[in-house]
Amino acid sequence: MIYDRGLGVSQNLPRAISYYGKACDAGNAGGCTGLGSSYDLGGGVRQNFSRAAALYSKGCDGGNETACNNLGVQLMDGMGVPKDKEKARQVLQKGCSLGDHTACGWLKQL
Repeated sequence: MIYDRGLGVSQNLPRAISYYGKACDAGNAGGCTGLGSSYDLGGGVRQNFSRAAALYSKGCDGGNETACNNLGVQLMDGMGVPKDKEKARQVLQKGCSLGDHTACGWLKQL
């Protein structure tokens, strides 16, 4: 994350993506979420909503509340995944219960 955001070091997106990938491969939910965000936003990689959704799903399954929120939004909007309000509700509920207040807000809109 420090390379992604340039916190105390020069921003280096390729290095950030490499570390996110290694962390995700090792089972770190935050690494999957960071890599998913890179694909979601096109930060250092070609934007790919389907890849982002798969990584967010892995992160959410691992207990990362931000991943649950981001996957829920993609499911609500049909970005890279089929639009599915019920599945969106499920992952947003998980994100909310894990402490993501943004996910709690999205739930109110469903």
